[in-house]
Amino acid sequence: MPLSPDQLQVFLSWLNAKVDPRCPACGKNKWAVGDIIIPHALVGGKVDLGCPTISVSPMVQVICENCANVRLFSAVHVGIWEQPGRSQA
Repeated sequence: MPLSPDQLQVFLSWLNAKVDPRCPACGKNKWAVGDIIIPHALVGGKVDLGCPTISVSPMVQVICENCANVRLFSAVHVGIWEQPGRSQA
């Protein structure tokens, strides 16, 4: 699902404040922000792996326009997606 203009602004501000802008694969700084990806294994906010249950977060993809490296960031932890049952900190 595409990011709304407000989500994109919050994400870009967070990204600029927290993340080294250089691509870890090629060293360039030329990125494109993709959509929010919701893992299809996401069922009720949890994934059963046969061990203690872990939360799965929708992710925002950021793609290096030089080498096509893809980085994923938790939309919940960035603050642009509210996960049911989780309070924003």
